[in-house]
Amino acid sequence: MENRKSKSKGELDFSRPWDFSDVVLLVEGNRFHVHRSILAMWSPVFSRMFTADFKEKTAQVLPLPEKKASEIREMLLVIYPTSAKQIDENNCQFLLNLAEEYMMKKLFEKCEEYLMYYLNWPQQSSALCLSLLGMAQEYRLEKLQMVCIDKARKLSFWKLKEDSMYSKMSLSNFQQIVEGMIQQLETEIEQLRRALYAMQGRERQLQKKITEVESHASSALTEFEKIASILVQVVRDASKDRYQGYIGTESLDAKLRFISKGDGSFSHLRIPLNNMQSELQQMIQQQFSYR
Repeated sequence: MENRKSKSKGELDFSRPWDFSDVVLLVEGNRFHVHRSILAMWSPVFSRMFTADFKEKTAQVLPLPEKKASEIREMLLVIYPTSAKQIDENNCQFLLNLAEEYMMKKLFEKCEEYLMYYLNWPQQSSALCLSLLGMAQEYRLEKLQMVCIDKARKLSFWKLKEDSMYSKMSLSNFQQIVEGMIQQLETEIEQLRRALYAMQGRERQLQKKITEVESHASSALTEFEKIASILVQVVRDASKDRYQGYIGTESLDAKLRFISKGDGSFSHLRIPLNNMQSELQQMIQQQFSYR
């Protein structure tokens, strides 16, 4: 008979003999017509049944007591190469149970691949790794355990401790998670230490620049006062047109007031001179605010 498929889903239909099927699995009164070679290829348990001196070796009908027909059907759809059935969140758990009972290594691997894919779905709960870690421990899924451990290391210790998996975790897995958390903390502390050192370096550079500005501002203010003294002399001796190097003894403020109130020739300099004095003094005073 030709290969039959369900008209509704395009899945294989095991209810009747097809393509040289040579054994029937009897589950909850349902008959699944399958191939010994396919079952033996996936499961050493079935392989021994069909090759060793067991009654199943020549049996045409093989009862599977205490099994669910819906679950056996899902298992067959997954293992048959002509089926496109995928493992998903609805069948993964019981497929793991069947894989363990029938020692189906490849089915274990397919379930493990799906769970690792599921764990990396966007917007998954951060604590999902702990839930799947329990499953990975139970079925000895080494790859999944490592992925779950790696993700669990990024949790806070308090979140880890509050989870129900905390008391069920194997000592080895718990040790790896905690060691990873400690290493991550050490890395973060070292990064903060380097950032602080860089910040202190920038602060030292800024302090150096501020000191240089203060020095230049002080020198500029001294020169500014000398210029003001010369202008005072010019105002006093304008009629004589002399520019000797006279430096008065008055304060800088007094000199600026004198210049602006003189004969009027330099009154227009009052605002720019006062502004320059103010800016220079502010530059010097800012230095003290950083100390």
